[in-house]
Amino acid sequence: MQIRTVVFGGMFLFALSAYAQYYPARAPGSNDRRDEQDFVTLAAERVTGQIAHANLALQHGVDEPTRQVAQRIVIQDSQVLSDLKRIAAEQHFTLPGQLSAQGQEEQNVLSRLKGDRFDADYTEMSWVRLTFDVPRFEAEEKEASIPALSAFAAKYVPMMRGQTARLSEVAPRERGKAE
Repeated sequence: MQIRTVVFGGMFLFALSAYAQYYPARAPGSNDRRDEQDFVTLAAERVTGQIAHANLALQHGVDEPTRQVAQRIVIQDSQVLSDLKRIAAEQHFTLPGQLSAQGQEEQNVLSRLKGDRFDADYTEMSWVRLTFDVPRFEAEEKEASIPALSAFAAKYVPMMRGQTARLSEVAPRERGKAE
């Protein structure tokens, strides 16, 4: 348990520092196009990461409720990514072509795990990601200068909250098994 806590604790700190460094909050009263591009980049990287992590859960996970949550995330987030690509094309925003450095690091950590240990770390890591992402989407919903981005964020905040809740429901059982 101590090793797992240290490894995941390190990932949590890595995620926290990366989030703060690369995805700062929008400046009060700002409606700069750069802020919109930053949000589009954030959303694409985070959703792409969630899909990649959930696909790993379908391959490496053993707990059926965890696999069901992962399957639902793949389906839902694929729709999110499709909508984001459409908006990006319409608004001439650039989307990243690969996982962010943080997403790739998380993917590397998860890909080395199997079974109960994978289930526990996947649900915890995904929950942390969503917990950071929901406030940024909420801010975009209120502050976006482009109505399509505001509507996009508003549409997906409830879905993200639902994913967070479902991950919370399966994670405690997983943590108990993995210890």
